[in-house]
Amino acid sequence: DQSRATGRAESNLVGRRWEMSAVAGLLDRARDGHGAVVEVVGEPGIGKSRLVREVAAMAAVRGVELFSAFCESHTSQVPFRAVARLLRSVIGVDGLDGQAARDIVRERIPAADPEDLLLVDDLLGIADPSAAVPTIDPDARRRRLAALVNGVSLSRQSPVVFVVEDVHWIDEVSQAMLIDFLAVIPQTPSLVLFTYRPEYHGALTRVAGAHTVALGPLSDSETAALVAYLLGTDSSVDALGR
Repeated sequence: DQSRATGRAESNLVGRRWEMSAVAGLLDRARDGHGAVVEVVGEPGIGKSRLVREVAAMAAVRGVELFSAFCESHTSQVPFRAVARLLRSVIGVDGLDGQAARDIVRERIPAADPEDLLLVDDLLGIADPSAAVPTIDPDARRRRLAALVNGVSLSRQSPVVFVVEDVHWIDEVSQAMLIDFLAVIPQTPSLVLFTYRPEYHGALTRVAGAHTVALGPLSDSETAALVAYLLGTDSSVDALGR
């Protein structure tokens, strides 16, 4: 979500050359049809979101679409919250509601069962108030939506990057849907990137074949270089830099 970065003083990326090189290699493999999952783990403030912004820039240079969502502590108990945010981005209905949004859904998923489309409308918060949402078991709903999303993903020909930040706050239903989604990623030209804190030990940390990037603190010299870039080199800020 671009609004999260508003007002930040951005520096040169310092001390993350190996991490960015690893992600770049996986992105290039994904573009060739060998999809991958990357998990970025680190303490608060260590640079997870900054690395995500660098990946976004890397994707843009390569002409790869990027779709993102983030999780929040106060919505961790809201079912489907995280996956709904990601799907709104993927389908292109962010900022839209009502019939305009429903039209886009049908344009993007033309072969979907009409009942499944009603489930998607409800998931995205764009349901027609006059249309009855199918009454089905919550687990069956999740499976049907997961099958629809996976089918759409497998049909994509162009490469794409999916990002979900702060999955230590993900709701359980979204976590289960993403696990289903990740099963098809190796067959697609896709890179999926998650970020989370070390205290998270949920199912997304146990994805078979996932690549983990653990962010540690910068060294003293790297920290000094970062501070010097942000403050400038004038002698009047030497003491502040120290």
